[in-house]
This record gives sequence, structure tokens and C-alpha cells, in this order.
Amino acid sequence: MNELELHFNLYMEQGFKPIKELWESMSVTLGRQIALNSPQGRSESVVVGLDELGGLILKNSAGEISSVCSGEIELL
Repeated sequence: MNELELHFNLYMEQGFKPIKELWESMSVTLGRQIALNSPQGRSESVVVGLDELGGLILKNSAGEISSVCSGEIELL
């Protein structure tokens, strides 16, 4: 709870940017190939980062960039 409160206060004071940077610095998915299972089906992409709203930025094999806010990912 202390950690949650610390990050909530950081978000309230400075916005999402420091939270995004913290996530990206500690992410095990950044730069990795993943499979995304969503209501639209299953797709494979590489995780590029987080967008300004916290969505996962993905790059598919065709080089197209998209952002997803929900779904289940699996590391490949």
C-alpha cells in the first residue's frame, strides 16, 4: 500500500510521465516479441513502450504501430 500511495502521489504531482519512465526502465516485455489475445483475436507484435494514456505500444511484423489498453499478453 505504501508503494501504491507513493506512485499515486507522484502521478498526482507530476502526471504520467515519471510512471511511464519507471515502467519502461523495469519492464520485462519492452523490446520482446509477444502474442496479444484480445476480443479482436490473437496477434504477434514487439512491445515498443507505453503511450501517454498507459496503453501498450506494439509494432507488428509489417512495421505498423498500434496501442492497446486491454488484452492478455504472452511472452514468446
